[in-house]
Amino acid sequence: MAKALLSSWSCKPHSEPSTLYLHLRTESYVMPRSSHLRFISIAGDYGQALLAPNLLDEIVPLLECPSCQVVGHNLLFDLGVVRKAFGRRLELPNLWDTMLASQLLCNGLSPQESSLQSICRDLLGWHFDESPKLSDKGSEPSAREMDYAARACAILERIQAKQKSLLKMQALEKVAKIEFKALPALVEIEYNGIGFNEDKGRRLLESLVKEKDHLEKKLQQYAKSKRMDGFNPRNPAQVKKLLRSHGYNLESTSAADLERILLKNPAEPFINSLLKYRELRQQIGFLKNWTDFAGDDRIYPKLTQIGGRSGRITCSRPNIQQVPRQARLKSLFVASQGMTFVEADFSAIEMRIIAVLSGDKAMQMIFKKGLDPHKQTAQAIFQKTKISDEERQIAKTLNYGTIYGGGVNMIHSNLPNLTGEEAREFLYRFYAAYPGLKSWQQMVSDGAQVVEIDRETYKISRSALGRIRYVDPQHRNALINTPVQATGADLQKTALGRLYEKIALPEYSDFRLINAVHDSILLEVPDKRKKEASRLLQNIMEEAGNEILKVIPCLTDVKVGKDWSFDEDGSRSGLCGLFSRMISRMLRLS
Repeated sequence: MAKALLSSWSCKPHSEPSTLYLHLRTESYVMPRSSHLRFISIAGDYGQALLAPNLLDEIVPLLECPSCQVVGHNLLFDLGVVRKAFGRRLELPNLWDTMLASQLLCNGLSPQESSLQSICRDLLGWHFDESPKLSDKGSEPSAREMDYAARACAILERIQAKQKSLLKMQALEKVAKIEFKALPALVEIEYNGIGFNEDKGRRLLESLVKEKDHLEKKLQQYAKSKRMDGFNPRNPAQVKKLLRSHGYNLESTSAADLERILLKNPAEPFINSLLKYRELRQQIGFLKNWTDFAGDDRIYPKLTQIGGRSGRITCSRPNIQQVPRQARLKSLFVASQGMTFVEADFSAIEMRIIAVLSGDKAMQMIFKKGLDPHKQTAQAIFQKTKISDEERQIAKTLNYGTIYGGGVNMIHSNLPNLTGEEAREFLYRFYAAYPGLKSWQQMVSDGAQVVEIDRETYKISRSALGRIRYVDPQHRNALINTPVQATGADLQKTALGRLYEKIALPEYSDFRLINAVHDSILLEVPDKRKKEASRLLQNIMEEAGNEILKVIPCLTDVKVGKDWSFDEDGSRSGLCGLFSRMISRMLRLS
């Protein structure tokens, strides 16, 4: 049993390949920024030792050495603690995270666990004790704590050896490398946080609450005039009852169903007020969440590197990946004084990916010629060359709905002005325009490899680079949309890894990596370097995209501004609002 911490230790990195197994013991495991380092446990080619916190500087050269592979479990947390304690961005060229490797190997399996204890049980067949409770805050580490940390560090060697073999067997080595290289970028996003105007946010919250309360009274008065006392606009059953008294026999009171009524009766007062009320409640919810987590005009989110089944990064405490488009909300997220936001978005990336995966020549030609894919689809389904904005929006809904597996029912329900026959005709024309898409969808759903694991049957879905998701055979849409979204995750993480390698250099020490939202990356840079940052970000993202897409170009759109709205009006109304929400729902399938 380990009994003492070393108060002095020094070891220079080897020139030949070596391995450092790392485990940090902290007083909190919620967020690295709020965690206090108690001691460091190491093992591997540099010996096994428990080090006092003041020796952190001694291991940093090993973390930054290209020939030394640093192996840990949940390195996003441990390296976040190191980042906070050391005070500068580190070059982290050679990482291996046993938690990420486990998540790659087991993605989609039920139940999916990635704790050190569950990995020891499932991978090695060993029982490994739960982490002991911490000693009192500020006290010396207990013998049990030190013993656990030493064993947790030593066991990583056996786990890594097994994972290496399995990753190679499942052709996941390339995707694992992408994940490990992207990891430092997520450390940086959590560490930097994002600027947030707390005062403006709280004033807006107060204003919206008053507006919401006024609108709620207005809705209740309206219901009372229709002989409905005690009306609650948050109660779907009561809303449905009131609407039926108007002759609207709806199956649900969802925004999509209500907006279908507005397509025919745009001035319907009750429905317009109800939708506005719901929008206010949603915005108030966001504002309360943001202001609760904000401190010193900054928000520090918690990221999960493989948070979605598609491999996408997810965000919580709070979620700043799903910020509504309204300028009055996005403008609350601000760059620091003397700094500017630079954001690059992959252009139409889901459609570019599906064009490559399906091999459809017509869709690929659209991107090779630099044409608008939604306009081209509109021309195919409406069979004319001059296309209106509304027709383009219809085609956009059709594009995203069908590439993610939607059929006639999807078209008919999302485009209520169409008859069933018209919906079938539109779908026929769509697949006639892109014949390769239909055959590809059949191949990845009906023709997907079937496996049985722990008496459960799955079909295997893969990204362009081989990322695996085990899918319930009944979930056809997941089999179709996973390759697209998972390839998008591969692409974004490839770009993040390369971007971090660049900004880890001393000449970019004043660049801050702020956020990554599915198809975009956000930087905060000095005002005088915004053009340089725009070129850097665009080049890195497009280079990564071109390597994966290969046969069609990857393009990005770059925005520059003092706040996250970039002075754009993100509001949506009427038909555009309906289509915007439909597309958002489709893109959240995974």
